Amino acid sequence: MAILQWLPNLLLVLAMSSEDAAVNPMATGAEGEDLDYPMSEISDMTPRDLQILFDEASTNNRTELTKAEFLAFLLKTEIDMNKEESGAPPFTDLDSDGVITEDEILKELKTWTVEPKEELKRIRKLEQDKFRAADENGDKKLSGDELAFMYSPHPFHEGVLNVLTKSEFSIRDLNKDGKLTEEELWYDHIRPEDHDPHDGEEAAERSSVFKGLDDDGDSFISFTEMKDWESGEVYLKIAVDKIFDLCDADGNQKASYQELRVAWPMIDETGVALNIAGIFESVLLKVKGPQDKGLDLSHMEGDQLEDEYAVGVHGDNQDDLYPSEDEPIDDEDAEVLQDEYMDEHEDAVMAAEVNAGGESDHGFEDL
Repeated sequence: MAILQWLPNLLLVLAMSSEDAAVNPMATGAEGEDLDYPMSEISDMTPRDLQILFDEASTNNRTELTKAEFLAFLLKTEIDMNKEESGAPPFTDLDSDGVITEDEILKELKTWTVEPKEELKRIRKLEQDKFRAADENGDKKLSGDELAFMYSPHPFHEGVLNVLTKSEFSIRDLNKDGKLTEEELWYDHIRPEDHDPHDGEEAAERSSVFKGLDDDGDSFISFTEMKDWESGEVYLKIAVDKIFDLCDADGNQKASYQELRVAWPMIDETGVALNIAGIFESVLLKVKGPQDKGLDLSHMEGDQLEDEYAVGVHGDNQDDLYPSEDEPIDDEDAEVLQDEYMDEHEDAVMAAEVNAGGESDHGFEDL
């Protein structure tokens, strides 16, 4: 049975790998391989890049990588990224001293306008509770790592994460039984009239996330399980599961470098690693330095983003592959383009998702 599950994907991966070899005979993994040749037309990931990522993620065994090792590597890297990128928000840091005081938080909260009023009250209390949890030394101000605890888009501080999860869990637990059904998890308490649990475009994705959260398989989400949603960890888990579904050819729940190398064209084609591409880029930047530039769309917007994305996918104009640093991307534009790309490659996606499940976005909406 296990062989039947992975055999179709393996055959498809091997077929794509053969196409790679036809274009570039050095990219087959044989002796003399060009380690800096991209493994697919979708991204600039090279065998050398993949080897770096594999070595960074593998801790106890340099020949095979477990799911637990891969997930721990992603979580640690993301936390490090959040610490480096978090700082005092200028709209809160009224005196621009790089420190957030309780008084500054209260002044900012007074400027917030949210409807209905009950929701505004909840959010204001949530922000105050998060502040107190992040203020580890109790001096009523946030500095250093405390700023990351408070403002990280994917909370990793246990106290802040507990506060956030408690608040979000309470508004979704409609019958107050201490657990969430799939419908409760996705219930829109702000605009309940717009809530449609059977939305065809999102139903598969939501179901995939719910299953990823439901660790004990009881068809409910507990408080502990929901913490994985608020922290964003569930989306990393889903990405790891999908990657292993495509590369674990021998079904031993481990991935060797060669298995990943052979499967990478398929991993790129199906987009299962899109949500963790930023983590990969961060690691490669630290290890290789800024001279190794990949396809970065994070500073682009509108029509130019669409044009550059098409270039990255189809390879029509490699000279214009990289955007300038001063053009910001709009998250909504990026999501639209990702959807368009996935529609264009629907056949490959459906083939891969026989075992991989629905696509997911990594992350959650910060109120």
